[in-house]
Amino acid sequence: MGNIELGYTITTDPNLLDHQNDITPEMSHMNERYHQMAMEGKKSSIKKIREAIKKHPYNPQLKNFLSVLYAKLEYTQKTFDVNKWIVVEHPNYLFGKLNLANEYYSKQEYDKMLEVLGREMDLKALYPNRDTFHMSEVISFLKCTVLYFIAIGDIEEAEIRYEIMHNLAPDAPETEFVLEKLFIERMLAGQKRYEAEQKKKISVTTKPQEITTITQAPSFTHQEIEWLYCNGLYIGKEKIDTILSLPKDTLIQDPELVLQDSINRYYYFQKLTDDNGWVEEKMNFVIHSLYFLAELKASDSLDTIFNVASQSNEYLELYIGDFLSSSIWEIMYKIGANKLEACKLFMFKPGVDTYARIIFVDMVEQLAFHQPERRGEAIN
Repeated sequence: MGNIELGYTITTDPNLLDHQNDITPEMSHMNERYHQMAMEGKKSSIKKIREAIKKHPYNPQLKNFLSVLYAKLEYTQKTFDVNKWIVVEHPNYLFGKLNLANEYYSKQEYDKMLEVLGREMDLKALYPNRDTFHMSEVISFLKCTVLYFIAIGDIEEAEIRYEIMHNLAPDAPETEFVLEKLFIERMLAGQKRYEAEQKKKISVTTKPQEITTITQAPSFTHQEIEWLYCNGLYIGKEKIDTILSLPKDTLIQDPELVLQDSINRYYYFQKLTDDNGWVEEKMNFVIHSLYFLAELKASDSLDTIFNVASQSNEYLELYIGDFLSSSIWEIMYKIGANKLEACKLFMFKPGVDTYARIIFVDMVEQLAFHQPERRGEAIN
């Protein structure tokens, strides 16, 4: 498989491990049978494997099979005893070290894992005289290191080692196992971050909407403004052009009056919506008024805009909704771009909805983009 920037070569040749552990071909065939016994997990196999160990005391794999069998039978202490036995008699046998490291992991004795696997948590550092490792050794070792780093909360290091496992053997059971562990840990870490953020979060409580009993619409200078109360978002170019052709000085007063009407008759329109649901043609007059003021570049209407943005969460949701975080900055760009100090003061006004503040941040960002000569002013 060649070098993959790990400092050693990885192979899938089964003869490597046999050679490493002085296993003859005959003994290798025998190992397969005892491995099968261990995986089946029958109590009757204990005696057979122990007798095989007596005949072949230098075969570390047989002791490993006994450890696996005890684990299958849930003989926990016997499993631990065999793990220590393997490490003492076969100090260079990697799977013996991994068994012991996994034991320490189960006991939450994470520092002892370092004693077994090395503080570098690196296979080449653990076996400096070896240049080639079998794929099963590499994947098993990496799995153990991922569990260690997850346990101590170093998710970044765990992720790095998981990526190596995924690149080498994406379908290996060990790779899938640590992915599940990482997934759970990511969720837990996300929950912890959320809880920490909530503790530090500055919650904004907007003022309650003023209670009024007004139900009558105001009188406008230009009756064409009443179109805003009976058209959906698409109002038609002809009507827009007609309104914009009206005298500017008096025209500006009418959209301002519409916005004040939305405040005065908030409970009237809220009840209308509660009774009839959202009626497209009746509930977009605030959006239209804001855009007309923007089109007229009514910078003197900035206080009116501030008043609208200072209303309750319920008001903003009823009349403006998603426009608040997506498009209202365009209006502020045309109305408030030359009054940044006033916008800054409004952002620090208490009791203003978070998203109502953000429109001014978005506006200043766009100012720096569209008017690069004012970039320094925008940054300040």
